[in-house]
Amino acid sequence: MLRWFHSRTFYQKSCLLIGLGILLYIPLMGGFNAWCDERFTLLTFQYSWSGMLQFLASWDVHPPLHYILLRLWMMGMDYHAVLWARLFSLFLLACTALLGVFPIRRLLGDKVALWFVGLTFVMPASFYLGTDIRMYALANLCVTGALVFSFLAAAGDRKSNWIFLGLFSICGLYTHYYCGLALLWVWGALGIRLALNRQGRRLIPFFVTGGIVSFAFLPWLFAFWMQAMHEIDGWWVDMSYANSSIGYFLHSTPYLFSPFYFWTMFFQALCWGWILLYWMNRPASRPKSVVAASLLVTAGLLMTAYAFSVIVRPILVSRYLLVLAGCFYLPLSIVLAQDKSIRRLFFILCGGAVLLLFFSRFYMVHASFFKDFQNLMRRYLPKDAIVIVDSTLTRLIFEFYLPEYPGIAYTHPDSASRLGEHRKLDRAAILHKLSETESIFLFTEKYQSPGYPLRSPYEFNTRYYFVKITPERARELLSQPEHVAKDHVELLQN
Repeated sequence: MLRWFHSRTFYQKSCLLIGLGILLYIPLMGGFNAWCDERFTLLTFQYSWSGMLQFLASWDVHPPLHYILLRLWMMGMDYHAVLWARLFSLFLLACTALLGVFPIRRLLGDKVALWFVGLTFVMPASFYLGTDIRMYALANLCVTGALVFSFLAAAGDRKSNWIFLGLFSICGLYTHYYCGLALLWVWGALGIRLALNRQGRRLIPFFVTGGIVSFAFLPWLFAFWMQAMHEIDGWWVDMSYANSSIGYFLHSTPYLFSPFYFWTMFFQALCWGWILLYWMNRPASRPKSVVAASLLVTAGLLMTAYAFSVIVRPILVSRYLLVLAGCFYLPLSIVLAQDKSIRRLFFILCGGAVLLLFFSRFYMVHASFFKDFQNLMRRYLPKDAIVIVDSTLTRLIFEFYLPEYPGIAYTHPDSASRLGEHRKLDRAAILHKLSETESIFLFTEKYQSPGYPLRSPYEFNTRYYFVKITPERARELLSQPEHVAKDHVELLQN
């Protein structure tokens, strides 16, 4: 088999690796289960185009490019088409692999390019990037593309290299703000290389392209300022730097099976160790410069996020660090292409990680917990029932899986509650209806009580409860929204 593979041309090998990678991910697409942020993404498509952009600029914490591209991808599809939306993330992962086929091959040769193509589909973070309906696959593509073309721009005279560097940079800025932090270090590393190599004539395209990128982001600066100044209730980021940093190694490991944590962390930490040893022990060369730049961008983004979290507000989230996945795959490809002694151990550890992640991810996307909940609610919940939801998680579950129920009351307004404003009854109408019906329920994650429990591995094994309450308790919940988040359990238990 290996002999046959080695006898193929470069493009045949690349097509084979990409094809096998796509086949690996097809069973992981799933058509129903979606976690909190995925539901948020899809629910924004209920708006008109202008309404969606206005909502994202006012209430989300990310730029809009991924939402725009995903909506174009889903033109003509219902916003509940989870399978079709997941395929877009897989398409973006395949586009990242194509960076190996073209620019990385020009930069580092055939062997490194083929290793990069293969790693793009089998590394642990890719099982998240290629299946999650969020912007991280696009963000990783943009940062990786910018890093690669920054080297090609510094090494050659092709204007197209600067054009692609600028395009990837602009797209990254409009995809995720962590891309902006990473791109600062990509451009900083490029400026350092040009200065150290005394390539003064290339400083002109450097400043021209950088100016165009900066100018292109100006239209979104006002929205960015609004997002930055907006106090989001229940800000979910804490100051646990150790957990968030370790989470960079663990992310995409299913939270359902904790023994996987050690395997994934050990595997990726070992890979980083190989990369560091390569960087310290190899003589100066282009591959070593690429490794150094990848390490600089990774360390620089982490330090910037730490500093901002200490000075302004916590922003360090492990999944945000997935924008750096390509900055991990690229130097690891260089190491594996040049050092045969570590390949056997790599294949053993990587093969184990792929098997564990594949089957656990398969369970998460195909398990019936949300489908069972939907069927039970549709069977027993009257259409005129009033349902009070008390958190972002419960709001998004009910909005996404039970859209036909109009009588939803929110105890606490936030971005998730605004998603349903076009179809929910207002608070006054809900309060009036309380005297006309006894079908009043609370959907909560905070009330440990007999009732229907929904246990979702997608939200870290959170248990949700569907509890019938009296009109009096409902009025107490809805009349004190500023206190309900911390007090409603006590109200119900009294």
